Amino acid sequence: MPAQRMEAPITVAEAILAIKKQDYLLPAIQREFVWTADKTVTLFDSLMRGYPVGSFLFWRVDKDRSQDYKFFEFMQSLDAQHNKRLKPYDIPIPRELTVVLDGQQRLTSLAIGILGYRADRIKGKWVNNPNAYPKKRLYLNLADKYSGQEELDREYDFRFLTDEEAVVSAAGEHWFPLRKVLEFRDGADVNTEKLMEYVTSHKLNGWGGGALAKLCNVLLKNPVIHYFREDEQSLDRVLNVFVRLNSGGIPLSYSDLLLSIASAQWSSDAREAIYGLLDDLNEFGDGFEFDKDFVLKSALVLTDLRDIGFSVNNFGKKNTADIESGWETNVRLPLLLAAELAAALGYHSKTLTSANVLIPVAYYLRKLGSPTGFCTAPKYAEHRATIRKWLVVSLLKSVLSSKTDTVLAAVRTAIRDSDEELFPLAAVEKALLGHGVTMRFTDDELDALLTSEYGKRNTFSVLAALYPSLNTQFKFHLDHVFPKSGFHKNRLKAAGFGEDAIVRMQELVNQVPNLQFLEGLANQTKLDTAFADWIAPTLAKPTEWAQYRQLHGIPELPSYGLDQFEAFCNARRELLLLRLKESLA
Repeated sequence: MPAQRMEAPITVAEAILAIKKQDYLLPAIQREFVWTADKTVTLFDSLMRGYPVGSFLFWRVDKDRSQDYKFFEFMQSLDAQHNKRLKPYDIPIPRELTVVLDGQQRLTSLAIGILGYRADRIKGKWVNNPNAYPKKRLYLNLADKYSGQEELDREYDFRFLTDEEAVVSAAGEHWFPLRKVLEFRDGADVNTEKLMEYVTSHKLNGWGGGALAKLCNVLLKNPVIHYFREDEQSLDRVLNVFVRLNSGGIPLSYSDLLLSIASAQWSSDAREAIYGLLDDLNEFGDGFEFDKDFVLKSALVLTDLRDIGFSVNNFGKKNTADIESGWETNVRLPLLLAAELAAALGYHSKTLTSANVLIPVAYYLRKLGSPTGFCTAPKYAEHRATIRKWLVVSLLKSVLSSKTDTVLAAVRTAIRDSDEELFPLAAVEKALLGHGVTMRFTDDELDALLTSEYGKRNTFSVLAALYPSLNTQFKFHLDHVFPKSGFHKNRLKAAGFGEDAIVRMQELVNQVPNLQFLEGLANQTKLDTAFADWIAPTLAKPTEWAQYRQLHGIPELPSYGLDQFEAFCNARRELLLLRLKESLA
């Protein structure tokens, strides 16, 4: 008998109800659910139009082998803040299992569309903002066909909507919740009486009634899920099948595949360890967006494996065992401390432009033994200062943007072999030079840094270089010295500035010479107050004014009104350039 055989197709309803009852499970080698809402909508539109949606591969696990492997539940709802990971499934009593090897993304999309909801983060909102994750369910518009211009090849108007959005229907809309379709199920058929009752009571037009009937047939009656069944019980064979199915597919990233392979070799729960660490890392400060690539790469480096490239061989049994055995001491604790330090230094998801620069920091902290209180204790102040300089320089110079593995390995060797107690900047710089990477800035590069603008990802690091002694244990804001609100074109015209001057001033307002770090409370009191008005009380106190000028690199001018703005920026630019040369030397 062949190891794989084609089985009789089943309906979508049968498949998702099996998921709901946890009759279908996922193997540890599967990745997380990654399909977007748009891909889910396209899948449902394809089903409605009779398009093939591909075959599936299920693995039958014998009862006596069901407790030999790790399995996970299918996701029935996606909450990007609180429920974005697969959950382990415990099998207390041996039983025969059906495990999905190929088709997880499609089946999960079907389950979410009919059984659950999506709560994706609204673009632009902070990751730790609970209001950034509205709960949306899948609906079908039964009033009319899809008419959106951005998607030419879609006929049915499926959308993920909040329940409030679905209730407030515009003309030409009748939003049918897909979770309601199961109410029309009658065994293996459609309950036409309930179907017609809905059509009549909601006064659907002919097209809408036909669309609902088709939806019921497609999901409840027509056997559209075609699948093969794998009966071989060897995990090695199943793993090989999985690799063959997925290694060439674009949607499955190589790191997904490597994580799957590592999970199959890990004696405990690799997913829980890796994704749990990710969740913890991303919670620090204002939030980060580290991903599994970062954790996997860090694991290779921090475990001191010779080869740190992303390859199947590097996640074989021996390397995986080494990573797992030293997970807490060598990987988890150093990474958590590195992320905590980065947050304490003011970095977050929008300003840490390369996560990989934290890997050498974590390796150095591992070498120190991940000491308690490292981020705050006075005795580690100089240690923190050298790490801060590494972060600023490596981010601004993009030292890990190319030849990442080779450069990371060289930096690791420099840290490991150094006798310095502090982060060994000189040894690291020498190692980088050996690979054609410099940590030194030319005059032109320094000059270009001062054109960095408010809101850009590298601007925080430029300001960090300009404030090397700033105590980041306090909350600091990136502030416009001359408030941006004063540079609207109409205001500048009303103040008597000509067109050419307005263009120059609006170009300068967001650049570094008009930016400063200001303690949060002070920034809240400053708001849109004109600079001349805001500093007036300080000007009356020579000592305080001298301290403020020294801290922020403020030039001495006859006055600080808007008419002096260009002179202020030009003069401050020269002061900041000298400070950059000293800070980044």
